[in-house]
Amino acid sequence: MVILRPTLISTKSFELRGNKRDAYSGIKAKQCFIHQLYGTPQLPILQLPITTSEEKSKVMINLEQFRQEIEDWIINVVSIPNPLTGNFPPCPYAKAAWLNNRVSLRWFHKPELPELLMEQIKTWNDDFEMVFFGCDPQNLDAQKLDKYITDANDVLPEYDLIALASPHPDKQYIANDANNVNDVIITHPKYVLAAVQSFSKLQKASDELFRLGYFQYWSEEKLAEINWRSELLEKLSSSQRKNTEAAG
Repeated sequence: MVILRPTLISTKSFELRGNKRDAYSGIKAKQCFIHQLYGTPQLPILQLPITTSEEKSKVMINLEQFRQEIEDWIINVVSIPNPLTGNFPPCPYAKAAWLNNRVSLRWFHKPELPELLMEQIKTWNDDFEMVFFGCDPQNLDAQKLDKYITDANDVLPEYDLIALASPHPDKQYIANDANNVNDVIITHPKYVLAAVQSFSKLQKASDELFRLGYFQYWSEEKLAEINWRSELLEKLSSSQRKNTEAAG
């Protein structure tokens, strides 16, 4: 287990050090600490001020609960083969990424998700396959979540990153919805979850899953999202090739 020792540098920045590796530092945090953990441990954002040891203890307990519940969801929900999805797990690569400590978790309290998503342009680490961002559904509604993801994807793909989100827990489930896959529900019932991944690596994995028949039960509307990503990546790759040729 990683033991974190938060060190307050000033009211505007901080760094966090653990016995596994140094967490990143220098992020301005006007009203919050950003504590980053790598792999299996949790990544919180703690609101200031936290003045007593009792308050600190409660925060860490809540964050450990978040980590444990995400681990349970990854291993026992999205990684279980399902006959309704062609006996594929809903998320075929999630379990291996988690068990190999290639998932970073981050927790936030208020609607600062756009800033956190855009930070990945500077802080992205290829040691990880995914950075998960979680919060309480009361702090971020479904409409804002969708908007934040859409807005982020106007920029992130240019840096070979892509933002994704699990459906909001408060979003009413509708049978035969085109956004579902054979009415299989994998939404986490308790947390809002967004993520950032490598765009090219995600598309490479999608191409392999397409070859294996993973998308056979997906609706045309849902497949359109995969096609959009594929076309966008090809467009960006073509543009980069042209820029390289022009520079040469």
